[in-house]
Amino acid sequence: MIKENYFSKKLSCGSVLDYSAEFFRGNLKPLVIMTLIFHAPIMAVCYALMSPSMLYNNIMTDYADDSTLDVMMISVLLTYLGYGIMMLYHSTLYFAYAGGVTKFTYEKIVNGETMKTGKALKFGFKKFGWMILYQFILIFALQAVIIALYFIIAIVALITVFSPVVATFFESMADNPVALVVVILLLVLGIVAVILYFSVRLSLVLPAIMIDNCDCITAIKRSFSLTKKRVFRTFWTAALGTYVINLASSALTAIASLFVLFEGSLVSRICYGVSGGISTLVTPLVFIIPTIIFINAKKQNGDIDFEQRIKEV
Repeated sequence: MIKENYFSKKLSCGSVLDYSAEFFRGNLKPLVIMTLIFHAPIMAVCYALMSPSMLYNNIMTDYADDSTLDVMMISVLLTYLGYGIMMLYHSTLYFAYAGGVTKFTYEKIVNGETMKTGKALKFGFKKFGWMILYQFILIFALQAVIIALYFIIAIVALITVFSPVVATFFESMADNPVALVVVILLLVLGIVAVILYFSVRLSLVLPAIMIDNCDCITAIKRSFSLTKKRVFRTFWTAALGTYVINLASSALTAIASLFVLFEGSLVSRICYGVSGGISTLVTPLVFIIPTIIFINAKKQNGDIDFEQRIKEV
């Protein structure tokens, strides 16, 4: 069951990461099994297709050999195929795995129930369609923003043509490279800040869909509600957590760089794929961290106690 004294206050960045690591270690077996059943094999195939060894070995040979050029072309095509499969997977079925880990984490922490890996993945498959629809909504919103920016640029261009004052201003900016660089830098930082802000406010959409059993629109509202007044805390937790996870994953995949030395391309691809698959074993932490943030936010709002009373009734 949920640790009342642990979630009774807002958790700091370090507390969330510590508890996430503790939970991962304590439930290593089911989480690793869940990853090995579904996520790791797909990623291993993608890494095997994207193995740089075949292309690397061929670059070091004689370019005059037509057969070598044919093999290099095949290697390039396989690399693009690997990237294509990976992008398609991360846009679709990946959310079923993510949902399974999220649901497993929530049930274990809040209700003290250890879901079977198959049941957790099955639950993720029931809900991942909402995450796909959520992606389409984000793409549509992003396109709308881009179109709006185009209109703003067009309006500014028209004003520049018909307003000597504005035209003089832009000419002075062009003549002053330092000021121009500063303006561009401020614009870039502003865009990055906006992207990070909305990324944080939408970071709990997945837990909301998987745990609160709601559609993607409601999940967006729920995420905005739970991250209100928690933007900076959530951002630093997610940023530091992502850094630690990437560091651990990189440590696991560092050995993959040695496989480019193998002459046999098939052996090299298999080894590279296995290394890539092993690196995914820390992937559950990517979803454990936001789930714990979600639980802490719900506990602060009193929602979890209410849910538990309903279950008891």
